Amino acid sequence: MIAKDAEAPLAAYELGKLGGAAFPYILPKLDNLRPDERGLVAVALAPAAERMGLGEAEVLRDPARAATFWTRFWEERSLDFREPAARRVVDRYLREPTPAREHDLVELDTFVVPLLVAALRTATTTAEQRLVVNQLARAAGRPKARFPDEETARTTARDIANEWESFWFESHTYFEPLEGASRVAATITETRYGRWLGKTLTGRLGFSVRDGKPILEKLITRSPITVGLAAMALALALALAVPVALVSATQRGRAIDHGLAIGLFVLYSAPTFWLAQLLSNFAPKTSGELVLPVLALAAPVTALTARYQRAALLEVLSLEYVRAARARGAGGLRLLFLHVLPNAIAPTLSLAGVLLPQLFGAAFVVEEVFGLEGLGFESVRAVEASDHAWLVAVTMLSAVICSVGLIASDLAAGIIDPRVRELLRRRGRAA
Repeated sequence: MIAKDAEAPLAAYELGKLGGAAFPYILPKLDNLRPDERGLVAVALAPAAERMGLGEAEVLRDPARAATFWTRFWEERSLDFREPAARRVVDRYLREPTPAREHDLVELDTFVVPLLVAALRTATTTAEQRLVVNQLARAAGRPKARFPDEETARTTARDIANEWESFWFESHTYFEPLEGASRVAATITETRYGRWLGKTLTGRLGFSVRDGKPILEKLITRSPITVGLAAMALALALALAVPVALVSATQRGRAIDHGLAIGLFVLYSAPTFWLAQLLSNFAPKTSGELVLPVLALAAPVTALTARYQRAALLEVLSLEYVRAARARGAGGLRLLFLHVLPNAIAPTLSLAGVLLPQLFGAAFVVEEVFGLEGLGFESVRAVEASDHAWLVAVTMLSAVICSVGLIASDLAAGIIDPRVRELLRRRGRAA
């Protein structure tokens, strides 16, 4: 602020907003500043003096007179801005909230915010919560966060307390000094990304701009529809693709192989939104039917997976151990299911993990066509309403689900592959 650069007005505003919490760190050093710098700092503290009901406007806005005012104020009141003294003021007010004791509390400004937050955590009655919350709202400059005047149910009181806990989680470093390890950690946690990550990991995703509901609550409500669609479509695709691939691979070069190839190519080429629109004409009038949406999602994935599985089967069928099994008399279904498929299914399971993000994105389109109120349905409305909080949250959730799917598919492929199982057994014996 005293550098008088482009950020000086913002710094002056922040200092005035911070007020009493900054007094122990600012006022003792006023005399160490040059007269012009001292005047800038003193004038910036005028909003704090107005909140505390101190001084006159013409004095507080004049640099020289304001500096003298704050120097004299600190000489007389510095002992009040120590934690034990401030705690006594808070305790006296909560025991008996008289106007005089409230005046003493007001004169400490934001310095008492940490003490009031601590008092809110230990408040046992609604009346005590109301006293603390109203003083917190005044001291922290959040008048809209006051406790309602009407009688409030316990659940509402708990919600108000949780809201203040969220505020304190985000803003405690404005009111409390950082020392030692906490100061080092703050170089990460107090960045914009650090705060966002901290809120995300603790489920504090904010509120939707569109309808004011908590983002976390909406995610819990909407995600089962989208995740269920994607999971059922993937399961159906695998269940259909493997038999089709087995038939195609065992009938290589024949008419049925060519017919399946053409059919799968057409199915893969059909856009998901077109399939969804086509199938929606046959959708039942009752809402919540998932058969046709799952079919629309699964069709292109089935085609791709079947061709991928066919290639893997053909590769395994050409290996020497398969020819040796045939020579020993193994044939038909026994050969396919005991010798060929276990070694050919692993790449397809790995592919399933890669296809999960594609299914997740396609589910957004299918939901819109069929009117299913899942993540995609809500996301379209969020884009229209510029609800960035929802869009960030749903992107994060999608990334987590797809990452888990990738890991799970790789683990499943490793467990099913006989070669991997044998390798694990050998390592177990060696250990």
